[in-house]
Amino acid sequence: MNSSQLKWVAIAAMAIDHLGMLLRALPFMAAAPGSQADGVLTALRLIGRLAFPIFALLIVEGCAHTRSLKRYFLRLSLFAALSQIPYQLFENLCLGQAPFSVFAGSNVLVTFALSVGAVSCFKSARSGRRFLCALGVFGCLAGTLLLSGAYDLCGFLLIFVGSWLRGREGAPPRLWGKAIEPALPALAIVGLYYALILSAPLGQTIAAMLGCALFLLYNGRPGSRRLKNFFYIFYPAHLLLLSAVFLLV
Repeated sequence: MNSSQLKWVAIAAMAIDHLGMLLRALPFMAAAPGSQADGVLTALRLIGRLAFPIFALLIVEGCAHTRSLKRYFLRLSLFAALSQIPYQLFENLCLGQAPFSVFAGSNVLVTFALSVGAVSCFKSARSGRRFLCALGVFGCLAGTLLLSGAYDLCGFLLIFVGSWLRGREGAPPRLWGKAIEPALPALAIVGLYYALILSAPLGQTIAAMLGCALFLLYNGRPGSRRLKNFFYIFYPAHLLLLSAVFLLV
């Protein structure tokens, strides 16, 4: 699978996950625990767990192939800012709260942007400004914890550790294209993080690890460049669309 195909898998899983959130939040869709309807809604959320690890590992590849990590960071930051209001609206509606009454946390692009910022600082340490670069890495880590919370720390670790392994010198031979180095540690990070830190149900842990396992199919090829910014546009757009559906029904 090339990166475009993996991106489509992640986009579909994310949309299914958010659809599951929307359906569970609708009053007339209330399902008794253990019922068939509850099982369907739970399955939608489990499918959604595939998306986050795949997107994080695609960011690792983006860091490896981009011509400028700084421009990559700025692009992610721009779309993160544009996505915050749609994210805030959707999350609060699904929680049954007034759209802007409670801060719903930051959207996933904030985590991705801060992670790329940390990778950029880490790689800049070779220029000799090691103390400032270390401050930059810890600043991005602190920003992830303050703005995104404990869940997205997993994404930060996936991207930072994956980028370190993906770009280090003397790396072992790669299997299955170029995926083995970031994907195998990602399996361990996701499994341990979901099970020990998040205390997530076993099904969610396995589904998230499956997202990492799917990345082992990556062949190192970029795929169509026409999809380069599609996710950045699709992310806030589909949140707005789902929010509009929620308000209309």
